[in-house]
Amino acid sequence: MLPILFLIGCTGALLAGDRFSDEPEKPPGAHPPLKDAESYPQALKVWKSAEDINAWIGAYFSYDRARAVRLSETQRTKDGQIPVHLPRDFFEGRIGVCVDLARFAVEALR
Repeated sequence: MLPILFLIGCTGALLAGDRFSDEPEKPPGAHPPLKDAESYPQALKVWKSAEDINAWIGAYFSYDRARAVRLSETQRTKDGQIPVHLPRDFFEGRIGVCVDLARFAVEALR
């Protein structure tokens, strides 16, 4: 199930505006019901499945293009490593890139 969640969020699909972006597309159609939470600890109590996490991601996640550039291979060689967001920080900020999203999903499912 987790590989499906990761692939849905980070397919690297070609976008009409920028075919070189790895920004995930927002799929059209029905979404699973959102189990919303006011905090990350509360979310961990409410969410019971990958579908719950995916519904939250679909409702709130924003792709951070500036961070994606900073995390690109060419920039990392210049600036060193940029840390992946902690899940609590990702939940509060609701913005990141695919590695942030993957860590968030994996740790939320544990």
